[in-house]
Amino acid sequence: MNDSSLTQLTEAVARDTFGRSFGGRAAFNSRFRSRGGDVNVKQSLIRVSRRLYEEHGQEAVIGVLRHELCHLFLFRDGLPYTHRSKEFKELAAAVDAPRFAPPIERNRQPRRYRRFYYACPVCGSRFKTNAKIHAPCPHCHQATLLYTGTRKTTHPL
Repeated sequence: MNDSSLTQLTEAVARDTFGRSFGGRAAFNSRFRSRGGDVNVKQSLIRVSRRLYEEHGQEAVIGVLRHELCHLFLFRDGLPYTHRSKEFKELAAAVDAPRFAPPIERNRQPRRYRRFYYACPVCGSRFKTNAKIHAPCPHCHQATLLYTGTRKTTHPL
């Protein structure tokens, strides 16, 4: 499924569920990791997680579209459209829009950060950072730190 077919699906869901025309654009967003979708009410743009579609299929996407269309149509009618508003909760219940998207599978292994180890040639202080740096020693301010590697070294300078 591509963005144009998602827009057509959104138009069909809007007509069948709400009896109104969508008149906007829908697109997949591959950056969404923990949410199913969102809506930009001023641009009439609905973005849906591509991973949600790949893992849960078209039925989950239709549920997210109903949820986001509730926000959009309430905004167009000049009513409160946030999740906590009474109008949103009533409309979402009436059209059977889910409150939350199904959970998206997280990456199996957590992201590991490289550690960079530095030492001061003057005072012998040792430091570890998450990024490569080029800086003076924060203790003695006399020399630039020397890179000692990505693992702790047992031998002194």
